[in-house]
Amino acid sequence: MFGVVKSTVIDGVEFEDETESIVVSVRPRKGAKQRCGMCQRRCPRYHHGEGRRRWRGPDLGLLRSFLEADAPRVTCGEHGVVVASVPWARHGARHTRVFEDTIAWMATRTYLLKEQLREVFALKGEQGKQLLDRWLSWARRRRIPAFVHLAQRIARHREAIDATPDHRLSNGLVESTNTKIRLLTRMAFGFKSPEAMIALAMLNLGGCCPPLPRPSRRVNRPTEPAGEPFSGRSS
Repeated sequence: MFGVVKSTVIDGVEFEDETESIVVSVRPRKGAKQRCGMCQRRCPRYHHGEGRRRWRGPDLGLLRSFLEADAPRVTCGEHGVVVASVPWARHGARHTRVFEDTIAWMATRTYLLKEQLREVFALKGEQGKQLLDRWLSWARRRRIPAFVHLAQRIARHREAIDATPDHRLSNGLVESTNTKIRLLTRMAFGFKSPEAMIALAMLNLGGCCPPLPRPSRRVNRPTEPAGEPFSGRSS
């Protein structure tokens, strides 16, 4: 329930008002004590460490949970002085094994959902719509809040979304242009008139290339000195 494995003893459970979380006091069983955190070999104790430490466990509804235990150090012949191993967490981790495994599982399912949704819009016709039907069913079963909400939105706008596999229509270009116009407005710190904003948007995004005034080139001709030219011969 708290991410505790068999070789762990639970000494107590309490609710912490400050953090609004459940704190479970634990300790390793005798056979799991004084082992190197890296190679799991039994080692002599070095000292008691830096006090008690907490590891984040799986949530219990709306409440967070933590495992709290001492973190002594041992002297390993191969790795030197290291923190002793604990059965509920990997060496150097701040979360329990159950918590990390759950996050990894969710990340894998999230990645697969994202990639399949991309594949939906890469296909055409009925094949794309059938894959979208399967994706909606899969997203609802996974119970990942972000994808459940996305599946509900897709279901509400399904008729318009089906235009993409049927006719290859998309509002992506329009949304991209709107984003760029908002960026121009932010960079300009606003405009005095709508006409000025439209003119800058047309210049930047509309493909208009009007001839711009250029400074005229001024040719500097050498000037002759006053008086008669010097011939190089004396009279």
